[in-house]
Amino acid sequence: MLMSKILQNIANHVEFSKEQHMIPFNDFLRSHFEIARRFFIQIASDCETEDQGSHSMSFISDSNVLALHRLLWNHQERIGDYLSSSRDHKAVGRRPFDKMATLLAYLGPPEHKPVDSQYPSFSLLFSSYPRWGSIEMSGNNFEEIMVKHNMHEKEEFKSIKSLNIFYQAGTSKAGYPVFYYIARRYKIGETNGDLLIYHVILTLKPFCHTPFEIVIDFTHTCSDNRFRTDFLQKWFHVLPDMAYSNCHAAYIYNCNSWVREYTKYHDRILASIKGNRKLIFIESPNRISDFIDLDQQKLPGATLSLDEDLKVFNNALKLSHKDTKVAMKVGPSAIQITSTEKTKVLSHSVLLNDVYYASEIEEVCLVDDNQFTLTIANESGPLSFIHNDCDSIVQAIIHIRNRWELSQPDSVSVHQKIRPKDVPGTLLNMALLNLGSSDPSLRTAAYNQLCALTATFDLKIEGQLLETSGLCIPSNNTIFIKSVSETLATNEPHLTLEFLEECIQGFRVSNIELKHLCLEYMTPWLPNLVRFCKPADENKRQQKVIQILEKLILLTKQEVEMYPSIQAKIWSSIGQVPELIDMVLDSFIRRSNDGGYASPVVEVLADTAVALASANVQLVAKKIIGRLCRLMKLKYVPPGSDGKSDSAILQVNQRQKSWDLPDQATTGPPTRTQKTQSQFNCQAESAEHFVNCLEAMVEMCMPMEEGDTEIVQYPSMLSVSSNMNLSSSLSSLILGSPTDKGSQCEQESDDQ
Repeated sequence: MLMSKILQNIANHVEFSKEQHMIPFNDFLRSHFEIARRFFIQIASDCETEDQGSHSMSFISDSNVLALHRLLWNHQERIGDYLSSSRDHKAVGRRPFDKMATLLAYLGPPEHKPVDSQYPSFSLLFSSYPRWGSIEMSGNNFEEIMVKHNMHEKEEFKSIKSLNIFYQAGTSKAGYPVFYYIARRYKIGETNGDLLIYHVILTLKPFCHTPFEIVIDFTHTCSDNRFRTDFLQKWFHVLPDMAYSNCHAAYIYNCNSWVREYTKYHDRILASIKGNRKLIFIESPNRISDFIDLDQQKLPGATLSLDEDLKVFNNALKLSHKDTKVAMKVGPSAIQITSTEKTKVLSHSVLLNDVYYASEIEEVCLVDDNQFTLTIANESGPLSFIHNDCDSIVQAIIHIRNRWELSQPDSVSVHQKIRPKDVPGTLLNMALLNLGSSDPSLRTAAYNQLCALTATFDLKIEGQLLETSGLCIPSNNTIFIKSVSETLATNEPHLTLEFLEECIQGFRVSNIELKHLCLEYMTPWLPNLVRFCKPADENKRQQKVIQILEKLILLTKQEVEMYPSIQAKIWSSIGQVPELIDMVLDSFIRRSNDGGYASPVVEVLADTAVALASANVQLVAKKIIGRLCRLMKLKYVPPGSDGKSDSAILQVNQRQKSWDLPDQATTGPPTRTQKTQSQFNCQAESAEHFVNCLEAMVEMCMPMEEGDTEIVQYPSMLSVSSNMNLSSSLSSLILGSPTDKGSQCEQESDDQ
C-alpha cells in the first residue's frame, strides 16, 4: 500500500502533507517528478520508433486458416480428452472446448470449404511458404515467389489473362501507351486477386520505365467487383514505385454512386491520391476523345454501345434523403441515370452515372402522372423519380425489359434474387429443412440458426426454442419441426409468400426424406394465402399468390414419386379454404387450356380437382357446375328469340363448328331451313349430353336422402324441366337466374 501511494503521488506531482508518517518520502518524490513526466510524454507521443520503418505489411493466407480448421476438426476428440484430464480442468472448465465444438459444427468438415480446390495452383505456393506473413511484401519479393513457382504457366493464370481485366492497347495523343482496367470483369470470390496483381505487373513491366496512361472503366461496377480492404492495401505495397511515378494520367470513366461510397469508406487508404491532378474523371465518350484519338480507343464494345440510340429525358428528379437532379437515358439494353449536379469523389468534382441493365429491372410502376418507381435487383429499395413525361419513360423502360425477355432462350433458368424482405422466409426454410438432415452437426447448426433467426427478427415462437451449447438434436424430430412451423404460421403470417416460395424451390433439390418433411412443415402456411387475396392487393400480392399456385401445379406434374403425398398434403389443405377455390380453379383452367384436350397435364389436374374436393365436396362441385352453366349460357342462343331468328342463326353459325350435311349428290343442295334444322338438332344432342353430365355430377356430389324419388334440383344458373324432349326442340332448356323460380314452374306446367 505504501508503494502504491508513493507511485500515485509521483504521477500526480503531489507531496505528502496530511499523513505525517509519509512526509519523510517527499524528497524521494521530488527527485522523481521530472523522470515520471518524461516517461508519460514518451509513451503518449505519436512519434515513429527506430524500427517502425522496417516493418512491412503481412497478409493472412487462406491455406493457413484451412490447415488450422483441418487440424482442429481431426483432433477435436483428443483435445476434449486432454482438457478433461488436465489439472486445470476445474479452473478452466469445458466452456472453451464447447465454443470450439460449436464453431466447428457451424463450419462443417474441412472438405466442405474447398478454397484450395478453388485456387489449386496458388495453394501450392502457400503450402511452400507457411510463413508468408513474415515475408516483406515488396514488388520484387512478390514477383520472385511467382516466378519461382512458374505461376505464369499455370492454367489459372492463363484464364485470368483471357478475361481481359487489364490489357494494353493503342496510344494517347501524347504518344504514351494506354492501359485499360475493366473493373466489372473482376469478380470477388471468383478471381484470384494475387494472380491478377501478377498479371498487371507482367503487363506493365515492358512500359513502366517510360510514361504511360491508364483508363479505368467503372461502368456498372458494384460490390461484386470490389477489392477487400487488405487486398486494396496490397496493391499499394506490391506494385513497383516506378509504376506510380511514370503514370502520366489516369482517366476514370463512368464513375457511379457505388464508387463514391467505396472511396469514402477507404478514405484513409486512398488519401495519397486524393486531389491528385493525374486523376481525370470522364463522363462521356466525346470527352475521352480529347486525350485519346477515336481510332486508338480500345474500350469494350459493351461500354461504348451504352451511348447508342439513346432516348434522353432531362430535368428529372431522383427522390432520396437528398433529392438529386438527374437525366434519364434509355438505350436498347440498359438505362443510365446521370446526375446533373457534381459531387466530390477523391476531392474531384464528378458527375455520377449509374447504369442498370434490362436484366436487372424487376418492376417499373407509374405512381401518378408525374412520378414513377423503379425496382432494381440487389438494390435496397425502389428508386423514385419525378418527371413531367413519366408515361413515356415508363413505356420506354418496359419496352427494353420485354425486348430482353424475348431474346432469352426458353431453356435458360433465371435464379431468383434474394431481396432484403425475403431474408426471414429464406432463412426459416433453410433452418427447418436442415433440422431434418442426417448429419448431427448440421442439425445442431440449423437449430442454432433458428434460434438466432427468431431472436434477430423477433419471431413469436412462444418459448419453444432455448439456445444453449452442446445440445443434441435427434434425427426423428418431425413433430417438433411441424409444431414450430404451425406456431410461426399462426403468429407470423406476413412471412407466408416468401416462405412458400423458398419451400417450393428447396423441395425440388431435396432428397425423398426431406421432401416429405418439407410437405409437413409447409402445409400449415397454405391457409394464410387468403390474407393476400384482398381486392386492394390485386396488382401485387394477389399476383404472387397466383404464381405460387402455378408453381404448385407444376410441382404436382413433375414430382411423379411424390405425386400421392402432394395431392394429400397440399391440395387437400387448400380445398379446406373456400376463399381460394375460385383462384385455384382459374389456374386449373388456364393450365388445361395450355395443355390441350386429353393431355397429361389435364389428367393430373383432374386428379388434383378430386383431391381439392375431398375436404369440401359440395362447395367444389357447386363452383364447377356454376362455371359450366355460365359457359353454357354464353354459348347457347335460342332460335327465333324476340323475333330475331335470322340474327340468332348467324350467331349460332359463327359460334358452332361445321356439322356434317347430307350428300349433295343424292339429295341436292340443302335448303336454308334444312341447314338450320340440322345444326339445331346437333346442338340439341350436345345440350342433352351436357345436361346428363350435370345430372350425374349433381347425383354424385350431392347424393339424395333415402326415400327421395327425384334428384333435388341444384341451385344454379341452369334449370331443366322434368320431361323435356331435347331431340325435337330446345325450347324447354331455360337459361336464367337461379332466383327465377316462378318462370320455371310456369314452363313446367305448360309442358305437362
